[in-house]
Amino acid sequence: MKILVADDEAIVLKIVLRLLEFLKHEVVPAENGEVALAYLRDHQDVDLVILDQNMPGLTGTDVLERLRAFQPTVPVLISTGDRAVEISDANAELLEKPYRLDTLEAMLAKFEPIG
Repeated sequence: MKILVADDEAIVLKIVLRLLEFLKHEVVPAENGEVALAYLRDHQDVDLVILDQNMPGLTGTDVLERLRAFQPTVPVLISTGDRAVEISDANAELLEKPYRLDTLEAMLAKFEPIG
């Protein structure tokens, strides 16, 4: 799968990218929500988006809301340690921080293309 990951913390972004690459996914990094949206406007070939909720500027849920204007069905994971975050989007789920490789792998399996 081609996965875009947006996180403003460079070390977290680097770790998540490495985990996804280890799992044999193609990864696109974005250092904030604005960069993620700009990339997603121009590239319709992303299979999954992972957004950190607590980014300055646009939060993960802000990005999700704006993303739906031009990519209404791309699956999105909102990565957060805040259990109070609610998502009412049928194609989005919470990925609770901290998570381990096996947790990430299980969540990604939900979105793997069949066949």
